[in-house]
Amino acid sequence: MIYTLIGKFVYVKRHFTVVIRHLTLRKLINLMINHIEYLLRRSNLKSYPVFLKIEPTILCQLRCIGCAQSNNTFKKNLPKNAFLSLNDFIRILEIGR
Repeated sequence: MIYTLIGKFVYVKRHFTVVIRHLTLRKLINLMINHIEYLLRRSNLKSYPVFLKIEPTILCQLRCIGCAQSNNTFKKNLPKNAFLSLNDFIRILEIGR
């Protein structure tokens, strides 16, 4: 329990300066509603997501020696839908507003 609290504090401290610039009253209220719904373990949420993380590709950028993705033919054998198109990315951002 104590490690969880310390982890949350470190996370908030690290991201505070970025978050505070974009924080509005509406976003703060949504954040509080989101946290209450999380604590109550609600399955149907009324709040919006706090953040949206979009992975535009399934590829890893590290290229570790023992990994199959480090092989040059790995990318060539991927299906075309393995990458997010610019139009789909813009559509996701519009939905998330």
